[in-house]
Amino acid sequence: MELTVVMCVYNGAATIEAQLDALAQQVVDFAWEVVVSDNGSTDRTRSLVEARTEGFPAPLRVVDSGARRGLPGARNLGVIASRGRLIAFCDCDDVVGPNWLQGAFDGLQSFDLVGGPTRRLDDPFREDSAFVSATGTYPSQLGLAIRGCNFGVTRRTYFGCGGFDEALPAYGMDDIEFSYRATRSGACVGSAPGMLLYFRETENARDQLRKMYRSAMAELLVWYRFPEDFAERLPLRNLMRELALFVPEHIALARRGELPAPRAVVRELVNRVGRVAAHVAWVRDGEVPQPRLLDPSDNRPS
Repeated sequence: MELTVVMCVYNGAATIEAQLDALAQQVVDFAWEVVVSDNGSTDRTRSLVEARTEGFPAPLRVVDSGARRGLPGARNLGVIASRGRLIAFCDCDDVVGPNWLQGAFDGLQSFDLVGGPTRRLDDPFREDSAFVSATGTYPSQLGLAIRGCNFGVTRRTYFGCGGFDEALPAYGMDDIEFSYRATRSGACVGSAPGMLLYFRETENARDQLRKMYRSAMAELLVWYRFPEDFAERLPLRNLMRELALFVPEHIALARRGELPAPRAVVRELVNRVGRVAAHVAWVRDGEVPQPRLLDPSDNRPS
């Protein structure tokens, strides 16, 4: 088996069929399969997928990842159940482009870990919608990173760096942290231009804030894992100072006419609050969760 598509899902009945339709339209000349990693859905997700297996153009399976809740666990169990030497990831609420599968395959001929470009999923659908990410990779504080909604990786690289860290919070920073460990293990990270995906943005303001907050807490945990890169920012007094400076810093930006867009301002405030909260919850009491990675023995294609 050349390539496995791993799709993580939780209660995705409203959107997963559109993604399956898009995958069913892929035309390639190599063997591939789809593994749907169901992370504890309570709706009709599983039955909808199982109803598609007979006529699907590639093997289509559902694996139960509900015992390891969160994206890291869902991804890891999906890969453990896979058979491909290459792995491509997409989410159940997005829609892959017409050449997405070939784009992932092509990108992984040159790189060990690739990110694909993403456009916004508009309603009604538009092929030329605005880019969310034109390259699929971006520079982070820990180096070049992929976005978890649209990326590909060789099986060797995935297990070589331990897969996704299941001790991280259920949402946030898992893709950056994974990219960093993959790079440190010798992986070459790059962009797969043909791996275009249409991304469904979160519209509910409360959900957006919740994701920002969880991601900020996860960021502090990642800093703690790599103190050689973030030692100066880790002490609580420094985190509190960053939070206290938020208002005067942004007043100064406003006076210079350089104030970012409102969404960016809110994100930065939530980030600073979330990092302080994470320090109080974990670091201060010495209860920082230890990494939970895959063992190389898990690499046994099904």
